[in-house]
Amino acid sequence: MIEISITQTCKGYSPKEDYYQYNRERLVFDNLKDAMEHLADDPIYGSCKRVKMYRDTETSTVEHIGYIYCYNSPPCCYNDNAKRNQDWVSFYDFERHVLGVG
Repeated sequence: MIEISITQTCKGYSPKEDYYQYNRERLVFDNLKDAMEHLADDPIYGSCKRVKMYRDTETSTVEHIGYIYCYNSPPCCYNDNAKRNQDWVSFYDFERHVLGVG
């Protein structure tokens, strides 16, 4: 099984503003193909700019672990401004094990 971890961040258009995290989400799929199809079919992720995300490994190489999806969003409530969004989407192997709790 594959788990997608989505960390949603945004900031205003002012250069003085910093990105802040406003939501985290986890989705589980049977395989990587299903996970990628889900993202491609999403109305935002399927059409916005996508940048590869990497991490350093113990052997001093880099590993492609996901994508940063970059898009702009309109104001969502009264007295709000449009935002620049960066959603950090990473992929994990996921195995389910029954845990004893007693």
